[in-house]
Amino acid sequence: MQEAWHIREAGPSDLELVLQADVFDGPARRDWARRTLGPDGQPDPRNLLMLAILTKAVVGFASGTVIDHPDKPPTLFINELGVNAPAQRQGIGRALLQAIRAAGRARGCQTSWVTTEAANSAARALYRAEGGAETPDIVMYDWNEAGLPR
Repeated sequence: MQEAWHIREAGPSDLELVLQADVFDGPARRDWARRTLGPDGQPDPRNLLMLAILTKAVVGFASGTVIDHPDKPPTLFINELGVNAPAQRQGIGRALLQAIRAAGRARGCQTSWVTTEAANSAARALYRAEGGAETPDIVMYDWNEAGLPR
């Protein structure tokens, strides 16, 4: 019988689990992970990190940030969503997306948004299947403030 995965929001007590996770673009750094999870040992109300866990190992994640603005209601920016290749096509990405959006709504967010590459057909299909509306003619700019290699 195949073990079931589950989704839950990460908090400060999950630091070691996050550091051991092999789902991010690179290895998690202790100082950055601690800041994401809650630097004072308390959950950070603005940073969200949802984990998909199978047999005590992280197989997927979704991260996001609650953004406040003086003339708009809070919104959730979904920064990233990823699932390890062996765990894909099991509904984990959909469950992560649903969980992070629910966590955003619980924090007062009235909208949520995400960007992805035009060629990422799997992500675009997921977002459409979950009722996301693709915004035409959006152009994104980014700056390499640290001068890191691209």
